[in-house]
Amino acid sequence: MEHISNISGLFIENLNSLYGTEQKQFEILKKLKEAVKSEEINFLIKEEEDIKVNQINRLNEVFGLIGIPPKHKENFAASEIIRHGLYNVKHARNASVSDFEIINALHSIIRYSIANYSTALTYARQIGEEEIVQLLDVNMEEEKLAIEKLSSISMEHFHKGIVDPQHN
Repeated sequence: MEHISNISGLFIENLNSLYGTEQKQFEILKKLKEAVKSEEINFLIKEEEDIKVNQINRLNEVFGLIGIPPKHKENFAASEIIRHGLYNVKHARNASVSDFEIINALHSIIRYSIANYSTALTYARQIGEEEIVQLLDVNMEEEKLAIEKLSSISMEHFHKGIVDPQHN
């Protein structure tokens, strides 16, 4: 990390981290799509891929507004969340458990993104970047909607008895 001396530096560092995380998520969605068994979850992952493209485009627009190119900065926390999720998917005992692990992995990384968007929005508001606030807010709202969809799908599958809560 470069030496950061003000809120603008923190903001740019956060944006680069978000940019790297969103790109990594896009790559991971392709891997998860290969592992998913449920058509409903597969459809959600496809939707998420399209959303990620739009989110990355909006982040590129944010970088354009502040006049600097984005840097693909690896976010080690996000990488670890993703690595852990993929490990659990790979080692699931059956297809139903695997699908739930996919939902769990997506939940975890999206919640992490929401936290990072919240921080970026705080910085953008503090430095008076209202146009950037609007762009970042759209991304964060999309992430929140994805969580709602994942939760709904998870509960539907659970109530349909796809996973027996008494047996692993």
